[in-house]
Amino acid sequence: MNSTILKSVCIVLSIATAILSAILTAQFMYGIGLAMGEPVLMTALGIVLDFAKCATPMFVLFLFSQKQYVSAFFALALSLTLSLVSFSASVAALEQGVVASQKNSTAYQAVSRQIKEYKTQVDELRLLAAKQQSANLITKSERTLEKVEPLLVRIDALYQRQSTLPSESTVFDKFGLLISYITSGALELMSWLLVLVSNALKRTHAHSRALKRSREQS
Repeated sequence: MNSTILKSVCIVLSIATAILSAILTAQFMYGIGLAMGEPVLMTALGIVLDFAKCATPMFVLFLFSQKQYVSAFFALALSLTLSLVSFSASVAALEQGVVASQKNSTAYQAVSRQIKEYKTQVDELRLLAAKQQSANLITKSERTLEKVEPLLVRIDALYQRQSTLPSESTVFDKFGLLISYITSGALELMSWLLVLVSNALKRTHAHSRALKRSREQS
């Protein structure tokens, strides 16, 4: 493949990978920020760290080429740490989509409807017991409240059943979490690969220019 074409492909893929990774990290950090009350700050922090992750491998290669090994190892540790953070954030963001997909399954929705119906009955019985108690019908009120306990037991059982529902027949529902891990890992490896390829292209280009200059001198 022509080195010019390969360089253009690397640039396009590098930009696309950086943007996609930054979006996933920002989405994850936004969720943390909401819990902390600082969604904008945490989102901005996630974006900055993710773009820094894309640049640090170049720093590592540059420092190694300059034989500054201590600084290079420090940059490598930082780059790996940022890649791990970005990987975790990407997995968490993709897992949210997998969980949302599982919650939209037919079986999940059916159990959710049952839980909602039982909760409605519990609320109605408690309201009736309160009215009976205010009317000094203490015995009736106690009997009404006795009906609440079995319903609460059923609700707990349905929640347990809902958490152990089998996946649907689609590949995404069966292997969604595994796919999210593989996708996140591939995204991180892609950013490293593109940096290495770009560096190799630079070396090749420099070597070609040196050969050309040598021939011209000859």
